Amino acid sequence: MKKNFFDLFLIFLSLPLTLPIYLLLILLVLYKFKFPILFKQSRPGLNKKIFNIYKFRTMTNTCDKD
Repeated sequence: MKKNFFDLFLIFLSLPLTLPIYLLLILLVLYKFKFPILFKQSRPGLNKKIFNIYKFRTMTNTCDKD
């Protein structure tokens, strides 16, 4: 419980610093790749328990001639 509170406290403390960066990344992804902004992938974690990871999208589905 103590660690969880400390983690949330650090998140809320750092939010004013990271929010402008996230907003800039959202605008760049929208400009370059359009929607969706986030990429979702299921991955195995501790004891092979599946969890979802969300990342900013940085790739397209288009292919080149190679």
